[in-house]
Amino acid sequence: MDKKTIVRLVVVGLALILTTVFACGLTKGGPVTYQIPGPYTAESTNNFSTVQVEMTIQDEKITDCAITSSGDSDLLNDSIRAEWAQSIVDNQTAENDVISGATLVYSAASVQEAANDILVQAGLREPTAEAEPAETDTEGGEAEGADAETGEADIGEAAPPTEAAPPTEAAALNDGTYTVQKTTDFSTIDVEITVENGAITKAAVASEGANDLLTDDHRNAWADQIVEKQAVDAVSGVTISSNAVQEAVAELLAQASGEAPAEEASADAGEKEADPRLASILPAIVTTMGDNRDNSYVTDYLEQDPYLVNIYEGYGFAKDYGSARGHEYTLEDVAKTQRPHAKANCLTCKTPDLHKMIEEQGVAVYSMPFDEVMPQMTQNVGCYTCHGADDGNDGEIVITHRYVTEALAGNAETIKPATLSCGQCHIEYYFTPQDSEAMMPYHSVEQMTPEAILAYYDNFNFADWTQESTGTRLLKAQHPEMETVLQGKHAAFLSCADCHMPTEKTEDGTEYLSHKLVSPLENEALLESCAKCHGDTDMTAFVKGIQERVTAREREVGNRLSAMKDKLAEAVASGTWSEDDLNAVRKLHREAQWFFD
Repeated sequence: MDKKTIVRLVVVGLALILTTVFACGLTKGGPVTYQIPGPYTAESTNNFSTVQVEMTIQDEKITDCAITSSGDSDLLNDSIRAEWAQSIVDNQTAENDVISGATLVYSAASVQEAANDILVQAGLREPTAEAEPAETDTEGGEAEGADAETGEADIGEAAPPTEAAPPTEAAALNDGTYTVQKTTDFSTIDVEITVENGAITKAAVASEGANDLLTDDHRNAWADQIVEKQAVDAVSGVTISSNAVQEAVAELLAQASGEAPAEEASADAGEKEADPRLASILPAIVTTMGDNRDNSYVTDYLEQDPYLVNIYEGYGFAKDYGSARGHEYTLEDVAKTQRPHAKANCLTCKTPDLHKMIEEQGVAVYSMPFDEVMPQMTQNVGCYTCHGADDGNDGEIVITHRYVTEALAGNAETIKPATLSCGQCHIEYYFTPQDSEAMMPYHSVEQMTPEAILAYYDNFNFADWTQESTGTRLLKAQHPEMETVLQGKHAAFLSCADCHMPTEKTEDGTEYLSHKLVSPLENEALLESCAKCHGDTDMTAFVKGIQERVTAREREVGNRLSAMKDKLAEAVASGTWSEDDLNAVRKLHREAQWFFD
């Protein structure tokens, strides 16, 4: 082999070696260093908390991830942090479809920011406008494990993280202050932004009106989001108002980018003509809903009927048992009740916010600590509970408690919507032993009798508590009002709304259903509807006569039940009864108390 051939082979070999070496460090046309194995840490701060993400990376794969958070307003919990950390490992990325949580948008964004910062540090991702170079962390200091040269490489078989471009609106914004006003059926909303150096640096949301539903929390959260995101992708809260804020921000960005003259945008603000019917009815409905605050009186049943303390011995109702009052008080009352509430499941019928969380995070929400979930609850029973989130759905009923549709399935259609809507809460229910999920003990109207429900519970030996003095596994019927109505003769032609929501008129004569829930005995229009079947019967005297007889019977049976409970407790304490004989009496005790309830 001649010298020239040898030189040629050496050159080719060197070329192959260099090609191989550089191919290992080239991804998407950009040079990166070899990934350095080891733990990496990054931190990101949002309006609620400081989030820290720690990852271990080996062989260009994320092998472990841990998320911690802290802050006075921190909304994250161990369950969410663990779920997100595991998702990052499973998916080898922290993009939007992995770190979900519509109610925790700031925390989710912070986890993504910190995770992507780590990928930059490790040489598995190129720095972008939203990912600081590896030399600096979110606070401007030196990041742990940072490498001098960074780039991007595929992580296992997962798709490379999508590079997040900075908002296109911000790059083209002209400095100045811009204002837009929007008018809804409820209020007038003003949104103002200040642009400096091409970015929104300040935002303010104000609202006013006799039927304004916005709170300072809504307004402040939306203003913060406008500055943080340089836009408003979605705003939670009062649906109609949130839509107006989104429209206002879109117009403001158009003004600031020069796409629409400020004066034109301002002139157009509120130009959208509201549906005259909605403009008349909705404020009236909101007003009558607020009037439920008038129903504030509470009867202390334990003081009224002392035998209740004895028969509910060992259960929360022996400590605190009062009559229900208006929906305006649901959160206030659950917060101050003396009945223990370790888990979030006791919020099931107190706020639509819980059911929004369940839709987003699943039934695990029921088992979360009460003290952790309660601060996130802001709304009493309201529009969403019966009509969902779509601007009231033009009055259409939406069943938002999914345990109702799960329990009844296709049989839900056999119940009038206005009855089933109330029946989401005004029912007998229990919490499943496995995950504390609210559930109804039947699947059809035919199975709603006291006998059938008792058989349902007996079938899997369910009890609300075991009474210490008697050893009886007892049930506490909650408030089976829908079941009682559906087993009666009136359900065939009347709904809950027919008897408790009278028809009223606005000033322009438009009819609507009052949302102040009343007794039919206290409303002349509702009493008149009774006359269609009952003729000239004095309905007030007729109904009160029934109520007096039922109350007298209730007290008689309640006191007998209390005496039976005491004798059973004595028998247990005596130690002279066989366990079989005691269990026979306990069975009667359980059944008697169930039917009494």
